[in-house]
This record gives sequence, structure tokens and C-alpha cells, in this order.
Amino acid sequence: MERKLLSRREFLSAAGLALGGAALAACAPATPAPEEKPEVTEAPPEPEAVEITFWQHYGGESRPDQTNKLIGEYKEVAPNVTVVYETIPIVDYDKKLTSTLAAGSGSDMFAIGDWNFALYTSKDWLAPADPASFGVADIKELMDLYLPGSLNGVVLDDQLYGIPNEYNVLHTYWWKDDMEEAGLDPDVAPATWEECGEVGAKLTVRDASGNMTRAGMQWTYRPPMSTEWPVKCFHPLIYQLGGDILSEDGTECTMNSPEGEHACEFYLDLVEKYKCSEPGFTIAEINQEFWEHRSSIWFQGPWGVGGWRSVDPDTVARWPEGWGIANFPKWSEEYHKRDMSPMWRWCYVVNRNSPNAQVAWKFIDFLSQDQIGWLTAVGDIPCRKGWEDDPATEDLPWLETQLKDFPNGVPVPQTPKYQELADLVSQALERIMSDRGNIKQHLDKAKEDIDAMLKEA
Repeated sequence: MERKLLSRREFLSAAGLALGGAALAACAPATPAPEEKPEVTEAPPEPEAVEITFWQHYGGESRPDQTNKLIGEYKEVAPNVTVVYETIPIVDYDKKLTSTLAAGSGSDMFAIGDWNFALYTSKDWLAPADPASFGVADIKELMDLYLPGSLNGVVLDDQLYGIPNEYNVLHTYWWKDDMEEAGLDPDVAPATWEECGEVGAKLTVRDASGNMTRAGMQWTYRPPMSTEWPVKCFHPLIYQLGGDILSEDGTECTMNSPEGEHACEFYLDLVEKYKCSEPGFTIAEINQEFWEHRSSIWFQGPWGVGGWRSVDPDTVARWPEGWGIANFPKWSEEYHKRDMSPMWRWCYVVNRNSPNAQVAWKFIDFLSQDQIGWLTAVGDIPCRKGWEDDPATEDLPWLETQLKDFPNGVPVPQTPKYQELADLVSQALERIMSDRGNIKQHLDKAKEDIDAMLKEA
């Protein structure tokens, strides 16, 4: 089958749209790099032996496998540096980071989601990037190593505080054999939310007692998912309708709007009307369980196929006969107001209190240079330039589809109180699900709680 990958020029343009457009108005803006080059301060010589600690959230085996591989390779070029690497379950990760950093401790370097940058920079927990550790003269040259727009929101007061290692939007994945079994066209994915529900209903399988054994389209609920995922998946429902969780200036909750009610009605419809999703059906983690074939339709980022290929290459090799990938759903024309796919980045950052900041930044530079390794082994879309026309991309036939969602990337609301916001939004969704209704009542309560939280010092 012939296909055309996006050219380097096309992807650079898409990346700029994804992160530089009006959709990111709520993000902390990137401060333009200074015109004049500052004096270059060389990184101090490293001691004979140095140890740095590195924490990262656990999202499957592929990323720690690739990280450990690169740690081994780094030992060959920097034998005096020992990297002590630890992965932490995603459900516990943010809490461990915030508690240790607030106490003035924590690891030398770690990865954080970009939704946490407003909080971490307001607390002065992050060290600015060291251009000399990347072999460049100044912050402008450092930023020029990366795709246009990919560093937006992680630059503050002419300082760069994070190097993206995951650059994500969500796409639709589905099992084609499930579609055939249900008498549907296996090559056509549901394109609207309404179609997701209708198709999901036909794909759901239950036993003789009515217990779900395969979800047509399982949604995210707590537990076992972290607070972040229920919000990440609810946000596009309200945003595409023209609403949002917070006002544009981030000072008040706006989810108790007609758009919020419509979004919540669909959230309930998946359980009540279409019966293709159930709280409690997910046992371990919804992204993993899709590839284990416990659900027929789900939404994952580029890491979805990349991560599962390292666990079960035979299943991934069934593309395009066994499974498919399509662009993120929209509302039907009657309701749809604006395109979006949930967008986020995980970034390598360095602890402000680390005594080995320059050593950590040098290791981050090394990690970020293996663009093709991250793309092919993990599925991460690299932010660092140099991979766009590499022949290795020909082995990723789904890449073209994935890249088309990036221009529509929109992040969750950016606020220093994002963790509290996510928790309150999740609580509201849980109350709506528990009551199987009373949507306006629970959204009004969410607005009251969130507005009060935002006003707290």
C-alpha cells in the first residue's frame, strides 16, 4: 500500500500549529530568547566519580527498557557517572514528587507532565537548563535544537526548564476482528463521539449472566487510573463543544455550562444508553488492557503501539489486518465547534537543590539525542530535530495518521493548582456516575468547589 509520510517541512509546520496557536492561550507563554548572546559559562569539571538519581513514572516496559539501554551506553562515554534510575507507578508519581520536593529533597533529575510546570516553577523547584551541558553557547542555540513550538510553556524569564521526552496527542485505536465479528466494516473507525457509542454498543460482549467480558469502548474511571486520565479524557468532550473546564484567564470554573452538561450526558450514555463501558471493568490499566483485547476501541498516544510492540510484537505485527489507527473523534456536525486532541508532554527536568545539576543536564542531552531510538522502540514523537526524514520512519506505517492529530493538540487547563483541579473534576464525574444523573446539580457543586480552591492563597 502506498503512503506518503509528512515531509520534514510539513511536520515542522504542524508542530508549530500544535503548540503555538490560539489553543495554547491558557499555557504559560514561552518568553522569546534574548537577541544578544550572553557570555558562555562552561560547566565545571565533573568529579572523578558522581552519582545522579533519576525518577520517572511507569507507563509500561518499553520506556524503562530504552532508558536502561541508554544508561548503559552513557556509562561507556562518561564512566565517572553512575545513574540510579527508578520508575514509580503513575498513580503515586505526582504525590511522591511534590512531597519530596516540598521537603527540599527528591531525585537529581526526574520527568514531569507539562500540566505541572505552573506549580513547579511557582515553587522554584526546577533548575534552569545549562546550555554548556548541551554543547551550545546560549539559551537561543539550545532552543534551536528543538522543533518550533515544542518548548512553549517550559520557558520562563529567558530560562528553559524542561526538555520534552514525550510529545503526545491521542488517536483512535480499534480491533478490526471485533468489527468483523459484529458485522461492521473493519476498516472504518467511528469518527464521532456518537458513533463511538453506537459502534461500542455492538462490540460489547457479555456472558450469560450479563457480565461484561469485553468492553466496546471502556472509559477511564478512578481507580485504577490516576486522577490525570479521567480529566484528560473528559476535557475534549467539553472543549470540542465550545466550552472548557476553566475560563480563559484561569480564574473560575466554567464546566457547569450547557457544553459541560452535554459532555456529561455522553459520559453517562456510555454506561446507561450504549452499555459499552462500566466503572470497575478495568482491572489493571486501560491502555494495557486494550492491547490485551479486553476492550475494542480506545484512545492512546504514539506511545500506545510503540510500548506494546516491546511487550507483544506479534500482536502489533497484525497491523493493518488485526487493528487500526485513526484520528481522534469529533462531535457530530450539529454539535462540533472546534477540533482538538488532548496534548501533553513529559519533560526531563533537574531538581533546583541537586548538587549535580550540570551532570544531570549532560545526561539529559545524551538521552534526547537518540530520537530514532525513542521513536521506534517506545513510540515517542521526538521534539529534538533531526529525525523527520530518517528512513527508519518507513517501518512505522501508522506515523502519518498520528502526525495529523498534532495540529489539533490542546492541553488541559494550565494552573499552579492543577492537581487540586483534577481531583475536584474527577470527584464531580464520580458523583454524576454514582447518581446516574443530577448533572447540573453536580456541575454547580464542582464550580463552587473549584472557584473556592482557585481563590485560596
